[in-house]
Amino acid sequence: MLFQFKTWQILTFIIGHLLFSFLYWVFLSLTYFDRADAGGQVIISYFIRIILFIPTYWILFKKFYNVSIWKKILLHLTIGPLYAWLNYLIFGWLCYFFKVKSLGGNYSNWDIFVPLMIYVIQYSIIHAYDFFSRLKIQIRMEAELKALALQAELSALKAQIHPHFLFNTLNSINATIPKEQEQTRELVGQLADVFRFTLHASLQEYVNSEDEIQFIKSYLALEQRRFEDKLTINYEIDLNDSAYLIPPMLLQPILENAMKHGVATSLNKVTINFKMKRHNSNIQIAISDTGTGIGNIKKETLFSKGTGLKNVQQRLLTQFGKGIKIEDNQPSGLIFSFTIPAIKA
Repeated sequence: MLFQFKTWQILTFIIGHLLFSFLYWVFLSLTYFDRADAGGQVIISYFIRIILFIPTYWILFKKFYNVSIWKKILLHLTIGPLYAWLNYLIFGWLCYFFKVKSLGGNYSNWDIFVPLMIYVIQYSIIHAYDFFSRLKIQIRMEAELKALALQAELSALKAQIHPHFLFNTLNSINATIPKEQEQTRELVGQLADVFRFTLHASLQEYVNSEDEIQFIKSYLALEQRRFEDKLTINYEIDLNDSAYLIPPMLLQPILENAMKHGVATSLNKVTINFKMKRHNSNIQIAISDTGTGIGNIKKETLFSKGTGLKNVQQRLLTQFGKGIKIEDNQPSGLIFSFTIPAIKA
C-alpha cells in the first residue's frame, strides 16, 4: 500500500478539513455570498485539497522522507507555493465549469492565501506528529538496545572461558599436525580463527568490516571443505576501498541458514552469492543461494524458527528500523538482503 494510515488518523484529517470548511462557509455566508454559492465554493475547495494532498504527501513522506531538514525546508518552499497556485487554477476552473460564484477581483488573492495557509497548518501538524512518533520509537529502541547489550554482555562473560580454552587447544593441535597434512592444518587454523573472532565480536558493538568479511570467508571456507564440489561460493564486495563499522555477527546466521536449508537438503550443486557494496550513505548486503528454497511456506515464518535469523532480524529492526527482506531466487533458492548505514571506521 502507498499510504498506511490508521483509521483515527484518516478520521482526524477528514474532521479537521470539514471543520475548516464549515468555518469558511460561515465566513462566506456572512459576506455577500448566498448560501448556495458559499456551499459550492466549500465543496470544490474541499475536493481540491483532498486531491492535492495525495501527491504532496507522497513527495514529502515517501519519496524524500529521509532527507535532511534543510532539504525538507527547500521542498516546502517549492511545493507550498506550487500547491497554492494549482489550487487557485483548479478552483477557478471548477467554479466556472459549475457556475459557482467566486470571490474574483481584488479578493481573488484569498484563493491563493487560504490554500497556502491550510498547507502550512496541515503539514506543521503532520511534521509535529511525525517527530514525536519517531522520538517515541527511538526511546523504545534505545531501551531495547540497552537490554540486548546487557544480555550480550552477560552471555559473553559466561562464554569467555570455554572459547579461549577451545581455540588455544585447537592451536596446540594444529602445531602437532605434520606438514604433509597441510589441508588439515589449514582447516584447524581457520576453525581457531572463527572461534577467536566470535569471542572478540561478542564484546563489541561494532567491528571493522574487513574483519567481519575475513571471518565470513573463514567460515565459508570450512563449509566449502564440508560440501566440496557441491558448493560454489562467489564474492562481490565493493566498499570503495574503505573500511566501515558494522554490527558483528549479522551475516553468519544468514549464511548458516543457507547452508542448513539450501545446501544440505539439495541434491544438486548449489551456488552461494555474497554481495556487499557501498551505495550512497548505506551498505547494501545480499546473500543468495540456489538451493531448495521453502516452497509455499510463508517467508515471514523463517524468523520464528530457531534463534539465528530471529536474533538478526530483531537486532536490525531495533538498531536501524529496517529488517531483512526475503525474496525468491532464480532459478531456485532464496535471497536475503538488508541495508545498514555506512559508518567510516
